[in-house]
Amino acid sequence: MIRVRNIAEIKYGQFREFLRASEELNEICREHSWVAATLLSAAAGRVNESVAEFEYPDYATFEREQAAQQSNPQFIASSEGDPRF
Repeated sequence: MIRVRNIAEIKYGQFREFLRASEELNEICREHSWVAATLLSAAAGRVNESVAEFEYPDYATFEREQAAQQSNPQFIASSEGDPRF
């Protein structure tokens, strides 16, 4: 199994928008049968930090999905997101 963990520091006051954008990306992933992120937030400590975890069965699946996402215009447009983040 391959676990990818993306850690992001969100600007204060923008967390709701960040979650909305993350869910939009997850929906695109589900539509294409790609691995969707599990979003984690700390209960203590840095309150403006978010962790997105992805679990792939193997490295080949990870590479294939990354290539497919980077060539998908809808995913690219959504992942560019809001510059406030």
